[in-house]
Amino acid sequence: MAGFYLDHDVAYGIAFLLREEGHDATAAQWNGLQAAEDYEHLLKAAEQGWILIGHNRKDYNLSPAPSPNRAGPGPASRGR
Repeated sequence: MAGFYLDHDVAYGIAFLLREEGHDATAAQWNGLQAAEDYEHLLKAAEQGWILIGHNRKDYNLSPAPSPNRAGPGPASRGR
């Protein structure tokens, strides 16, 4: 099963729900990181191979915005 790390903006009770479903799950509060910066949460999750769950999407925008001329996920253009 997947491992999850919940940052400080996510209710740690969700970790209990994930554990009930058989996943490994931990929360920032349980790791002494309730006052940590966003990059510290990302680093902790990456070091452990966990999936990071956060509440503030803008805090973790690591990729550039998609360009209309760039191939990638999304609807395909037909006939172009």
